[in-house]
Amino acid sequence: MAGSVDVARQKMPDKTPPLRQALHLIARLGGFIGRKGDGEPEVKSLWIRLQRVAACVQGMRFQQKCG
Repeated sequence: MAGSVDVARQKMPDKTPPLRQALHLIARLGGFIGRKGDGEPEVKSLWIRLQRVAACVQGMRFQQKCG
């Protein structure tokens, strides 16, 4: 997944991004390109990606507890 690599390597923004930009970043985890004619990411694809983000957060919390 080329999109997930790009998102993972991006520098953290100094301030919270607008909602539209945050949704596009989440959608990019699943390969959403965001070209001019692509439109907005669909709800189902965002839901799937948010589950992936939640799983990553759980893994990070587990790692912190284990040391």
